[in-house]
Amino acid sequence: NESEGSTTRRRERRLNPEAEEFVPRDARARPVREERRGSRQENVRRGGGNQRLARRQQRSGRWRNHCRSGHGRSKQQRRAERRQQRRERRRDLRREELQRGQDELRAARNPGSQDIRSHMLRQPAPAMTRTARRNARRQEAEQIAATMTEAQSHVDSMMKNWTADSYGWMDDKKPDGVIRLLWENVNSLKVVTDPNLNRVRCIDEMRKRLQADVLAMCETNCTWGLAPVDRQFHFLFGQGEDRLSRAAYNRNDKYPPKSQYGGTALMAFGRLTGFSGGNGEDETNLGRWTWMRFKGEGKNVRVISAYRPVKSSRVRRRGADLTDRLGTVWEQQVRHFGDMDVDPRKRFDEDLLTELSRWKDEGDEIILMMDANQHIYDGKLGRSLRSDLQLVDAYYRMYDDHAPNSHHTGTIPIAGIFTSPGVNLEAVFVGRHGLGQGDHRLWAVDVTMQSCLGTETPTPKRVQGRGLRVNKARSYNKELESLCRTHRLSEKLDTIEELEQVIADCDSDASFQISLADDLKNTFDRQHRELQLSAEKKCSKQKSCSVPFSDESDIWLKRRATLRRLETMFLHGGDRSRASKSLRTACSHHGLDPPHQWNLEKVQTELKVVRLRLDRLKKEPKKRADLLRRRYKNARSMGRAEAASAIQQIMRAEEQRNRWVRPKRTFGKKRSLPASRVLVPSADGQGVIHSDQQPFENAIAEHLGVRFRTARSASLRATPLHDEIGWRATNATAQQILRGEYEFPSEVDESTRLLMEQMALVFARTDGKPIDVVITDERLQTLEIGG
Repeated sequence: NESEGSTTRRRERRLNPEAEEFVPRDARARPVREERRGSRQENVRRGGGNQRLARRQQRSGRWRNHCRSGHGRSKQQRRAERRQQRRERRRDLRREELQRGQDELRAARNPGSQDIRSHMLRQPAPAMTRTARRNARRQEAEQIAATMTEAQSHVDSMMKNWTADSYGWMDDKKPDGVIRLLWENVNSLKVVTDPNLNRVRCIDEMRKRLQADVLAMCETNCTWGLAPVDRQFHFLFGQGEDRLSRAAYNRNDKYPPKSQYGGTALMAFGRLTGFSGGNGEDETNLGRWTWMRFKGEGKNVRVISAYRPVKSSRVRRRGADLTDRLGTVWEQQVRHFGDMDVDPRKRFDEDLLTELSRWKDEGDEIILMMDANQHIYDGKLGRSLRSDLQLVDAYYRMYDDHAPNSHHTGTIPIAGIFTSPGVNLEAVFVGRHGLGQGDHRLWAVDVTMQSCLGTETPTPKRVQGRGLRVNKARSYNKELESLCRTHRLSEKLDTIEELEQVIADCDSDASFQISLADDLKNTFDRQHRELQLSAEKKCSKQKSCSVPFSDESDIWLKRRATLRRLETMFLHGGDRSRASKSLRTACSHHGLDPPHQWNLEKVQTELKVVRLRLDRLKKEPKKRADLLRRRYKNARSMGRAEAASAIQQIMRAEEQRNRWVRPKRTFGKKRSLPASRVLVPSADGQGVIHSDQQPFENAIAEHLGVRFRTARSASLRATPLHDEIGWRATNATAQQILRGEYEFPSEVDESTRLLMEQMALVFARTDGKPIDVVITDERLQTLEIGG
């Protein structure tokens, strides 16, 4: 029967392993159905979800290889998917690095038999004698010197490459009486998309390096009306400097994007801002150009930054899309004019030429910096500028040759700086591609201030800032006195005074002694200034707070410091069996193995793990907040009101610091620039103005020299008392005057005698002790009110 047959087949399967396994009929048909269903699904997938297309492809045998990447999804979804993929890749890399470090640490802590055998068979390190250590230090110093020489040569080659593929020449140091203009098509400042503003910082560094007075740009690609307050154009460049700015963009769109194509901007710095005569932009509010006017003594100059639109291939292929908010500059201007037949380029040329003609009729000199998106020599706009307004590009005026190609993929010059005939050029430089931040070449032009403003002023130089804090004044004085004693400045000053006395007593020509004394004084002043800066540097060290302090971060930081000590020991060839006691104690306190159980690879692996953990702690400010909150509760529970109040102040200060982490404004009164011109009275009462550097310095030196030499004409100099006291008043005669034991000669006048008697009375009240009095603000106000 059927049951016996099935039993027999099962018995055969148990006895004969090679017997064919019984498969039910419905199970045999299931893979076929699955295969057919998968084929149909694959056909549908290849057909893009269209059943009819899938059947047609299956009949004809012609298949699409694959669908487009991201087909059927929005741009935001595709961007989100790419961001997620990047995050997953970074997470996988971190996991692999951490796993690799853990494996290496595990292998080092649990060595196998082969590791132990190789360690035991290893020969001990040879003992180094004093000569060997000296030779090793010499070799290390030679290696470091060779590395530094190689690095310096690499830097020098990079500096030489600064002018590679560049045209023209310009000195980094700006000469006196020159206005330096810097212009570039930046191809977006990335104000909205870049949180670190890297492009803005690079442009500002270039501007500072070249000491530019005017920074101009086009295609800023930013809707400044929607940008944050701290990222407005005025606050991006020249923090803490005198500056004047103007940025233009398309203001006509009702709902513009934050990163809007197009836009122009200008910014003036330093002394030039004092000649400001107004600024403005295109009257249509399309941001086509921006201008600034500077008024001088009988001459004015107007600086313009302009961008002429280009008809993109998409517009030529499909036509202008008047509904696209992210449209090109061409589409924005067509949408503004409201007529598809209007040519924005033609309107730009007509409006700009009209404005330039009007400004020229007013008597202004013209400096036009423009991206014309057209050949500046053969194009219609370039020919009109030359023939109608006599505006010629600065490179052609300076070198009598055509400028190089502007765009990095182009072959013709489409951008440049055009100047009127009355503007005198000093230097023109067209940088290589990649020198700036955009895809066009960087232009830098020097024009004389006399030709633009009718006057000359020397280049202002700010005095170097001091890094000393008020609460470190006492330690600073102590450190400075120690350095002065070490370098024997008092003995050098005595030598200068003796030489001055020799010059005063000399009846013959003492020009050599005078020049020698001047050199010694300059050397003394320079050395004293260097010692001051050294003392300030030692007293102004600040603690780095990149990792918020907490209980956990404190442990990791101490472990990192100990591991760095171990790394330094291995790198300098130290013997781990003879490690210092403090290093062994530090390893024990911070949960690390003794020094003799470490090697360089193991230390570097552990350091890598610690750095990864500290990087994570940088992004976890909650641990710091929890620590302060816990300590605040403990202080209140223990009745320590002062400690609780101090902790609360720290919490508030850190909350404000985290909220305003990147302040972008300079508060308070700005520092004024140094003087650049001086009026010296003349015999006729009119006065002479000196603005050049050498006459300016001579006039100031003559005026201040009289004030500094006033003490030499004092009545005390004509008496023997001056010879007894000396210049520094450190001898026994000075001590007798302070104690009131000195008998004044008859030649001393009454006022000098009274002054020294009062000095003796003050000295007697203090019993010869130094006066250490601190007058607080409240005490000073009390004295002023009482007075």
